[in-house]
Amino acid sequence: MPSLCGVLILLISVQLFLPRKYPWMPGPMRRISFSHDKLEKAVDKAEPVIERVDSWFGRRLTALSGTAMEPLVASVCVLMALTMPPLELVPFAAAAPGAAVVVLGVALAARDGVMTLVGLVLCGFALGLVGWFLF
Repeated sequence: MPSLCGVLILLISVQLFLPRKYPWMPGPMRRISFSHDKLEKAVDKAEPVIERVDSWFGRRLTALSGTAMEPLVASVCVLMALTMPPLELVPFAAAAPGAAVVVLGVALAARDGVMTLVGLVLCGFALGLVGWFLF
C-alpha cells in the first residue's frame, strides 16, 4: 500500500510543476463518481467538524505559503513519495512521510505558512527515519 500511495503522491506532486488547471489522474480514478445528493448529505454532516478544523488554519506566515512555495512543496512531496516504497519493509514506517505530505497538502490548500513549516519539519523527521531504518 505505501508503494501505491507513493506513486499517487509522485504523480500529483510532479504535476504541480506543470501549468495545468487540473491534475491528470488515471482513468479508473477519474471514473469514480457519486450523486450530488450523497455529496450534499456528507457535506452537511461534516460541516460542524470542518468549521472547527478550519478555525485552526489561516493566512499565517504568508512568505511560506502561496504559489511561490508550490515548487518547493512539490519537490519535497516527490522526495517523500520516493521514500515510501523502501519504508514499506518496516511496519508503519511509511506513515511518517505520508503524514508529512498530508500536512503539506493542507498547508497548500489553506495557504497557511505555519502548516508549511510544520510539514517541512515532519519531512525532515521522515528523512531521518529513512536514514535510521535503511542505513
